[in-house]
Amino acid sequence: MTLNILYCLDDNYNYQFFSSAISVLDNLTIKVGLYIVHKNPDFLNSIPAEISNHQNIEKLVVIEFDSKYKKFPNLNNSHVSEATYYRLFIENLLPSNVEEILYLDCDVICLRDFANEMKNVSNEMKISGNAIAVNTEFINRSLENEEEVFNRLDNNLKKYFNAGVMYIDMEKWKSKNVQQLSLNIINEKSKILNYWDQDILNLIFFGNYFELEKKFNFKITQNLSKYNSEITDNEIFLHYMGSNKPWTLEGLLDENSKYYQENFMKISNDNYHIVNNWRKYSLKIFFKNVFNYFYIKDFKYTIFIKSYFASLIRKSSIK
Repeated sequence: MTLNILYCLDDNYNYQFFSSAISVLDNLTIKVGLYIVHKNPDFLNSIPAEISNHQNIEKLVVIEFDSKYKKFPNLNNSHVSEATYYRLFIENLLPSNVEEILYLDCDVICLRDFANEMKNVSNEMKISGNAIAVNTEFINRSLENEEEVFNRLDNNLKKYFNAGVMYIDMEKWKSKNVQQLSLNIINEKSKILNYWDQDILNLIFFGNYFELEKKFNFKITQNLSKYNSEITDNEIFLHYMGSNKPWTLEGLLDENSKYYQENFMKISNDNYHIVNNWRKYSLKIFFKNVFNYFYIKDFKYTIFIKSYFASLIRKSSIK
């Protein structure tokens, strides 16, 4: 059995992709067809050998995103890049022989083997007749912390899914005409798309999807009132939510950042991945918390200091 996996990114998320991909490959016991939609056609040459030569890679394909459509809404001052919209175009990007594919965000880390469980998802989704399998994030019960998304998009929408992990039946996806519907929504409702392509996909599928168990998209954030951050042996994919990602100085203060950083170290000579978009702010956070990192369990403090100062001189285009 070959499992097809899809990532969509640009140079802003190269390192995050490396961490996510190696976590998947190291945990699987089957071959993978790895498809990457990327803005840079030369990205294939940047992929570390630990990934490109991995024993579980059967096929590695980089597909250049070069759509005529360039106007992607609501990206200014955002922690996401335009690549979040790329998957809306996959019906014309992926090879026609790809029948099913697992899409993963670059901020998703795999914790254990999932091949058999994903095969069961595929079989059950076929029986259900749905085009996608995803995990519900909000149910429309008019609760204070959930009603915003429904009021903003459509009050008739009964539930709203998180699109960070998505199993896709490509034939049904194409028959849904996702690309054209997406362009229509962008042109007509761009001002209300706060969660970018995820809002678009929810408007298109409108609650009609196969439900993935929480273990396939276990969401964590520093905002503990929103998500439960206690990770058990049952979880498969760990999804880092919010703006304080595990490669930020604030995100590193969360002990759960270790799952991301441990995988990054596999392809970085044991260095931490640290991003500094604003140098002055970064220095402020660093000196404010420099001793707090020391008390994080299993934290490699000396390597962290080295990685941090290296991040200050890294090219800003590489995240």
